[in-house]
Amino acid sequence: MAGNELGLDFDNRFPAVPDEGAKERTEKSADKRAQPPLPIFSILDSIDFSEHFLIIGDVGTGKSTVTPIHEFELSKWRREIVIREPSRAACNALYYSLQALHPELGDELAVITKDTQINVNGKIKIVTDGVLLRMLAEKSIYDSSIYFDESHQMSSQLELCMSLAKKEEAKARNLFRVMSATIDPKEFLSFLGISNLYRMSGRRYPVKLEVELVNDLNGMFRILDRYLYSQPRDESWLVFLPTRRMVEKYADSYRGVYIHGGLEGSEVNRIQRRAETDKNLRIFATNVIASSVNIYVDNVLIFDDVIDSKDKLGVKTLHYTSIDNNSLLQMIGRIGRFKPGRAVILTDSPLPKKIDPIPVRKALETETPFDLVLLMSKYGLKLSELEFMSNVDHREVAFAENWLVDIGAIDRKTRRATWKGLLMSEIPYEPDFAHMISSALISGDYDIARFLLASGSFGDSLNHAYRTDAEGDARRLLYRFD
Repeated sequence: MAGNELGLDFDNRFPAVPDEGAKERTEKSADKRAQPPLPIFSILDSIDFSEHFLIIGDVGTGKSTVTPIHEFELSKWRREIVIREPSRAACNALYYSLQALHPELGDELAVITKDTQINVNGKIKIVTDGVLLRMLAEKSIYDSSIYFDESHQMSSQLELCMSLAKKEEAKARNLFRVMSATIDPKEFLSFLGISNLYRMSGRRYPVKLEVELVNDLNGMFRILDRYLYSQPRDESWLVFLPTRRMVEKYADSYRGVYIHGGLEGSEVNRIQRRAETDKNLRIFATNVIASSVNIYVDNVLIFDDVIDSKDKLGVKTLHYTSIDNNSLLQMIGRIGRFKPGRAVILTDSPLPKKIDPIPVRKALETETPFDLVLLMSKYGLKLSELEFMSNVDHREVAFAENWLVDIGAIDRKTRRATWKGLLMSEIPYEPDFAHMISSALISGDYDIARFLLASGSFGDSLNHAYRTDAEGDARRLLYRFD
């Protein structure tokens, strides 16, 4: 069943590349035939690298893999380049791509995340929000270029990074580069004081989009199984599913591999390498790789369902909803980079004929900012000294701060993070769950701490679905804390 085809503005309207050497390096792929130029080359020579700038361009146009390296080469390898990516998986994937495209960079190419440190003294540093925040708070970035890549993924940490970078702009003399396919540039231009905006259109290869519209969720699962069973050989697939548990289950059932936020970066890189040669590979993934992870596949299949969360005064509610347009565009953008591609969306809700970007959803406007308050206390930062792009709800901030003081994560007098607060900031679970784990660690109850860490965040299990064989036991244990 072919489904209904929708139109996307993914044509190839861009001029030829003036820099043959750079073009040659960027076109490395498993297909050795002549490749169309990346759209980024249509604007690259017009970019003023001595000023802040913002680049808007379709997914897969070469923003992340070409622009920072071009700036580094213009500086004759002297300028420090810091590239922010939204996740550890994205950091490692970009590192793998740049390493393959630019082997001459050698030790100058670095990746720094919570669990990966490679060439930490290299001048081109690929980092997560948390690492970038620490660097900015410690004022260790100066006379550098900061690439806020994938800026549509606006976490509370990224907002704090932008706020700190803006506050220290005059002293640090850093230059800002904002890049995304799916943002409204006006608020970024205004907030960061950017005057140079560059746009490009077109894709390297055409993408055919199909939609399978069904009546309900059960129908979506039936169509998903049919696609996975009936597709011809020698066609690789990247399948987006809403939870980690579903990703692991389907990978096991269909002899595929899975990618989610729990994987080490080296494992993601191994899957990238395998995808270059395995024409029948099926990769099942959560939306952690909807941005910045380039994988050589023929087709992408998107299960149009996501578990969304809202947090108000510490009370979280979860509900099913359709994937937003920005995420859809990012998922579709995983193909059309190395060859023509096909994207299939399984949905129970009608889609518009053209999928347009929507305003960025900011974490600080939808969540109680526990992480923000904890991070600020960790580095001795004060809310009154910073500006934010979001309309920060000061009542939410006060609620988070009071709760963290009450549980001993923030000192009541100094308002700085305590040992417990530092532990909580390193535990990637919900605040109440991090509170329980850190309490167990401090009291020396390591068996309980290990059990809680292994069982994962039950309160967020629908969303992240950390795999555990003891979920029933974990549920009974966690309810005892009420």
